[in-house]
Amino acid sequence: MKIRLFKLLLLLIAAETTSVAQDPSIAKPPVFNKTSKDAANSAEAALQDQLEKLCKERNLPAIWAGNFQLGQEPIIAATGIRKWNTEDSAKAEDIVHIGSCTKAMTSAIIGQLCTEGKLTLQSTLGEVFHDIDEVRSSKWSEVTLMELMQHRSGAIANFDYHALDRLHPNDVVAARRELLVKLAKTKRARKPRFLYSNIGFIVLGHVAEHIEKKAWEEIIVERLFLPLKMSSAHFGPVGKPDRQGKVSDETILPNRAWGHTESLDLVAMFKSILGTKSQPQYVVHQIDNSRCLGPAGRVHLNLRDWAKFTMLYAQEDGYSSLGISKEVWQEILKPMPVSPGEDDYAAGWIVYDLPKFGGTCYYHNGSNTTWYAYALAMPNKQQCVLVATNAFTDSAMKTCDDIAKSLVHKEGDE
Repeated sequence: MKIRLFKLLLLLIAAETTSVAQDPSIAKPPVFNKTSKDAANSAEAALQDQLEKLCKERNLPAIWAGNFQLGQEPIIAATGIRKWNTEDSAKAEDIVHIGSCTKAMTSAIIGQLCTEGKLTLQSTLGEVFHDIDEVRSSKWSEVTLMELMQHRSGAIANFDYHALDRLHPNDVVAARRELLVKLAKTKRARKPRFLYSNIGFIVLGHVAEHIEKKAWEEIIVERLFLPLKMSSAHFGPVGKPDRQGKVSDETILPNRAWGHTESLDLVAMFKSILGTKSQPQYVVHQIDNSRCLGPAGRVHLNLRDWAKFTMLYAQEDGYSSLGISKEVWQEILKPMPVSPGEDDYAAGWIVYDLPKFGGTCYYHNGSNTTWYAYALAMPNKQQCVLVATNAFTDSAMKTCDDIAKSLVHKEGDE
């Protein structure tokens, strides 16, 4: 896939957030017919072999991959180690961090609120936040929810989220309100073009907070995680409790994978300059994006639960399982026409029309700078492919791309 802009967009890393679970009944997860166990076992073994080969060849810590298609048994495999220089083996049901793939979830919440009549896709920030003088009196008051979901609002990519976390260590909603006020004080382009913006999706999350009078973390649990039975879904570092206001908590959860970045090994760097190949070494991390960034990229979960959400974009009537009307669903997934070289972006997805993927498909990737995740949903095949690795390097991204493309069924495959 051509998109690589996410690598530069999630640079600021920090601590924690909170969620409150309440039991709703909005949606139902997709059901996979378990009628081909032998074929699934064979496919799973083949995927396992592929992951093991690539993980070794490309010297990655671990890889997780899943192929999900309605009417077939899910295929999920994992290989490698959860933490570099250990023997702690990765398991298929491990938690992975999905970074910016969270954006589609935030967009789905906005779709629900529009279906319920609490908002419209053309609602403006001035209408939603009429009680905030800085927003109401600025050019940002004209921004619509649709423009935010398409990265067409003019909002820049990032702010100093750490400063907002420090200013509001025990109130993530207040931190997001502060971000909105800061945005309203900046100059807005007269004719905004496509600009990928984490800020835009944080503002969308705060729109939901303003309407529902509770934190985005509570809203997503109530509206997505519980109804879809995504029991492994949560926020923050994969292997640390996400405790609001306790940014210095060093508790490490057992049986969780670690994120990795390449080590700045001077010997390896010198060899590279001389043209000598050397295997990368890694630094391990249990860190994540700023708490303020939640709606733009802070969810973690296992592949099976991730598929319960992603598969809804590969189904003809996936919108009904989310409590979104067909009209709103079609509108939010319709990208604005773009100039050459720009991505067709809609509601947390890059929209492609690729014959080899069966026509229209929805793609996104994500990272918190220590993990990399890849999601592809193909409505015409009723299939989604999910891949993740606990490292963030060029090799990690290419490997996830290669695995995902290999899992896409060719025309005529059974």
